[in-house]
Amino acid sequence: MINISVSIPKDLYARLNGIGKNVIEPTMVGVATAVQHELTSNKPPPPPKGSMKFKSDRQRKFVMAGIRNGTIDSPYRRGISPSSERLNRSYKIIRAPSTITLTNTASYMQYVIGNKQAKIHQNRWLTGDKATQRVVQSGLVARIVAKTIRKYFK
Repeated sequence: MINISVSIPKDLYARLNGIGKNVIEPTMVGVATAVQHELTSNKPPPPPKGSMKFKSDRQRKFVMAGIRNGTIDSPYRRGISPSSERLNRSYKIIRAPSTITLTNTASYMQYVIGNKQAKIHQNRWLTGDKATQRVVQSGLVARIVAKTIRKYFK
């Protein structure tokens, strides 16, 4: 499971009263939504044929056994194969007081967009960290904060 959390100290959140609920939470949800959009809108094409290399004989045997018993579809068809959990549909934004978490529940996500990204996905799929960096560097966070504050103080 991937977790990208945005949180503020609970004592500060409590002292902010209505600003916490009406400004900070919507801002954090906006940032989480922007990161989710960054991850889902940068879906690469399938890798070129022959780019998958087995790391060990044990891995090759595991994959071949999965193909034979039907748990691995070959060729894999994104979103159609029986083992596909649809990475882009597995995101959830979880709200808690003073914390907003963007999470992905696909069992394989750590190898595609997480910190254990498989070599075949490197430089093709954005990691959660890189997507977050892109959102911050784009200035979107500052625009979300400004928009939410303007809306609250109207």
